[in-house]
Amino acid sequence: MKNSEKKLGASLWVLGMMISGNVLAQTCVVPPTCEELGYDKVASDCGSLAKLKCPFDDSKYFCTAYTDMNGKKIAEIGDFVYTDAISAEPISGRIPVGIVYDLSGKMMSLAQFSGSDASPCTNYSPDGVSGWSLPAIEDMALIKANVTKINSQLAKVANTEQIKTNEGGYTGSDRRWKTTGEHACMIANMAITQAHTYGCNGSPSHALCIRTFSSDGAGKDPIVKPTTYAVGDVYTDEKGTALGTVFEVEAGGQHGKILTRTSRSGTQNQAIEYCDSLNASTGLIWGLPTWDQMVSVCNKEISGYSTSSTYWTADGNKGHIYNSSYTRPTACSDKDNFKLSPDESYSYFCAAAF
Repeated sequence: MKNSEKKLGASLWVLGMMISGNVLAQTCVVPPTCEELGYDKVASDCGSLAKLKCPFDDSKYFCTAYTDMNGKKIAEIGDFVYTDAISAEPISGRIPVGIVYDLSGKMMSLAQFSGSDASPCTNYSPDGVSGWSLPAIEDMALIKANVTKINSQLAKVANTEQIKTNEGGYTGSDRRWKTTGEHACMIANMAITQAHTYGCNGSPSHALCIRTFSSDGAGKDPIVKPTTYAVGDVYTDEKGTALGTVFEVEAGGQHGKILTRTSRSGTQNQAIEYCDSLNASTGLIWGLPTWDQMVSVCNKEISGYSTSSTYWTADGNKGHIYNSSYTRPTACSDKDNFKLSPDESYSYFCAAAF
């Protein structure tokens, strides 16, 4: 045997021992399937929609649910969802399954429920479509943010009740909506409020149901992450999970900043801790937005922002306020030295760069 062959054989033997050692020293991990990653369609399922191939199987695809290949939106807030169609106007002779309240792919029931049942959504199945659930408080906040548009659409369907908010103050006629956690109250000109906060006492009295929908109507399709974003777009991860609303974009639209899609309330430490808690689940770095970023959010009228709320910012104890009925301040860009008490509860968003 030639020396070169001996050297090659020895090298392969050493390499094999190294690989074996590494295999034995590590825990084997089963790789995810295409379906688990969201690539659960074949090419024909996507039709004219944009699609991505699974990196492990060329026959499996991931197709967008709400935009076509030219980026045109298929669904808008307030659109009516049927079992086989989505329409901006009611379809004559048919009853909608739901109405779009969230462009990440969620619809709400046209029906409203009252009473003490734990979950009226369990047996709800309009036109045979089941799988409904109670909304989270974040869902109710999105419905509240779009309530004017939603109500204008609900008015087009006979015998359908509109979403009511309390117009007369902080107590009395505001409805207390059941959610998966603490119930939520809708008060006119205010962000959604949670149980046990000012103006939201008492037991829940009403409920809506929510469900995902697909590009062709009721059902569930994954969403492809857009390559570019504009202010106001919903930012999604690779699996189509909505993480926030874009409020700043860099040239080209591939990078920018997002805001959590709804606000929460809490003390300064609670706000900081919650924003930090989003890091592990989203893969982004979150924190309280700065004063200037909240000014940008205000000026751009980002969904979920309320002109009647005070928000924590990352600038010490300074809060961001904009309410035309107050003397301080009266415009988004107005600044003052208003300081918040760290132990008191105020609204807050979280912000992250993408």
